[in-house]
Amino acid sequence: FGQQWFDTMLRSPAVGIAIAGYITMFVVWLVILQRTELNRAFSMTGLIYVTVPASAWAIFGEQIGLLRAAGIALIIIGVGIMGREH
Repeated sequence: FGQQWFDTMLRSPAVGIAIAGYITMFVVWLVILQRTELNRAFSMTGLIYVTVPASAWAIFGEQIGLLRAAGIALIIIGVGIMGREH
């Protein structure tokens, strides 16, 4: 992890895309917080535990075991219940 590695990383298009994605995500989160109650918005952050494994399965062929699938289902159910309360 020296200067050469850092320079190479900064020239990588993937790093630029990741930074742009992070900034976009931050702006979208701020908009969501302006328009939604905090308890409802924060519960939706649990969906990251659904989208990351689903994306890894779709893009990289990652396997999702039975226990992980059950956890994903519980998260979806929980977020759905939180969404129906309002």
